[in-house]
Amino acid sequence: AEDGNRSSSSTDDSGLGTIRGIVSKLFSFRRHKDGKKSLLRSAFDTFTDSYYIFVPFLGLAAIIGKNEGWNSITSIYYAMATATTVGWGDVSPSSPQMRLLSLVFIPLAVISLGEVLGRIAGVFIRKNTLQAEREFMSRRMTLDDLEAMDVDKNGEVDQFEFLTFMLGSMQKVEPEMMMDLKDLFERLDVNGSGTIQKEDLVLMAQKKRDPWNLRKNQK
Repeated sequence: AEDGNRSSSSTDDSGLGTIRGIVSKLFSFRRHKDGKKSLLRSAFDTFTDSYYIFVPFLGLAAIIGKNEGWNSITSIYYAMATATTVGWGDVSPSSPQMRLLSLVFIPLAVISLGEVLGRIAGVFIRKNTLQAEREFMSRRMTLDDLEAMDVDKNGEVDQFEFLTFMLGSMQKVEPEMMMDLKDLFERLDVNGSGTIQKEDLVLMAQKKRDPWNLRKNQK
């Protein structure tokens, strides 16, 4: 019975330890041992780095609030309600001058908050993208992958086919772009050596000046 209790308690402890580890990675403001930032720390740093976006936004809100006789909380409430496009209408400028100023403040508030939220969302998206790329790079290659890589269907996968498949699968570049780059490389490789050398540049210059003699020399 004691052994059963011990194993149960050890299982509970390991489960709690796993949960603590996940929470620590997500919400710790300290850097991890490998020097990487936690998810919340990255989002927080992005928010603080965007302070200059809030300066004109909050500055106009303060001007409107001061002229309307609002306190700080009411001014902030009006600013956030406007920026989030909620627009309850319970707090709004009454003087013609401040209503005119609101025509500038309203789009500025929406753009400012949208820009900051977009940057913070970008942090989460980049984290998820990097995690997906690491998992994709570490997985084992299958026969289906090999067949998908073999574009020319010769039974072998060369370096170009491998790179095209990997970059396309990770959504780094479109396969059509890789083919365009391959065509460009082949056009620059005038002598067909498989590499771009000084000789290729000389041949390209000669081809522009006298294409007929160049063709005869190549023959």
